[in-house]
Amino acid sequence: MEHILDSNFSIAIRELLAISPEVRKQFRNMTTNKHVTVGTVSINKLSGHFATDRWMSQYDNLCTRSDDGHIVADHFVPLCCICATTVGGCKLTCVLNQGAEVVVMPKEVWKSLSIGLRSDHRLNMESVNMSQDVTLGVIENILLNFGGGPMCFQIQVTECANFEILLGHPFFILTSCCTFDLPNGEQDILLTDPNMHKEM
Repeated sequence: MEHILDSNFSIAIRELLAISPEVRKQFRNMTTNKHVTVGTVSINKLSGHFATDRWMSQYDNLCTRSDDGHIVADHFVPLCCICATTVGGCKLTCVLNQGAEVVVMPKEVWKSLSIGLRSDHRLNMESVNMSQDVTLGVIENILLNFGGGPMCFQIQVTECANFEILLGHPFFILTSCCTFDLPNGEQDILLTDPNMHKEM
């Protein structure tokens, strides 16, 4: 028995968080935004701890390095995606983008769902290159299920886009989304249903 208790085995962080409420609580405490006031300016500080050499070593061959051996950022890393089920059991790939101020869906996807659109709630959207587009309207209170039960979202519909759904800042606020980015480009996320008080 002692030999079994002293033996090592690997487990994914996602699985560990799923089976251990105490570890999940400590993980949340370490990664939750802390509000810090500096004079009259408010900033958010993400608390955490230094990665250990043992933890970083598993990603060592995946890191980009400069000529002097320092680990550096990549030129380009794609945004992470999660899957959601919506109207009629339709499965959609959702791009996570906290930099967007809205949740957006292209017209082609909206039409395939055969649901209503409020065309009197249009928005002017400005892209990073300063170009502007007007949305076609909003789908109100559409249900999206990320695996823990449905939640209601307001989704703006745009003429065309290269995604099925873009989950902007309203998604992160509603779900109290905590993200943990890994050196290999993957991302672990923890969502909370604000109505059911359930984590997923």
